[in-house]
Amino acid sequence: LEQTDPGAPAVCHHDLGRANLLVSGGRLLALDWEYVAMGSRWFDLAVVARGRQLAEDALEELLGTYLGRNPGDAERRALAAQDLLSRYLEVLWHATGQGGDAAGYPLEAEAAALGELLGVSPGNY
Repeated sequence: LEQTDPGAPAVCHHDLGRANLLVSGGRLLALDWEYVAMGSRWFDLAVVARGRQLAEDALEELLGTYLGRNPGDAERRALAAQDLLSRYLEVLWHATGQGGDAAGYPLEAEAAALGELLGVSPGNY
């Protein structure tokens, strides 16, 4: 990774939630590649971290393992930005009725939390 630009587009899965990850024979496999496209490598990492609800120390370990070294502030910021984007897309997905588990998804709470992070007041989104 150090030999490539971490901001350069990469082939990304774009839907690495729990339902699309399978461990088999000691290997981690990604399923359901319908959204594959060039994108930010940080987006896929953000989706994995959110789907696994990683604590801060586990997130640092994920970043360090991925990078093969200790992450820097720029990498933490890139991951945080893509986490925000992935949360926004998830809220939109469920708001449009596309999410298959709509009954179990806390749409209003997630939208409010995201709005708070973005500095948007309820009722203005």
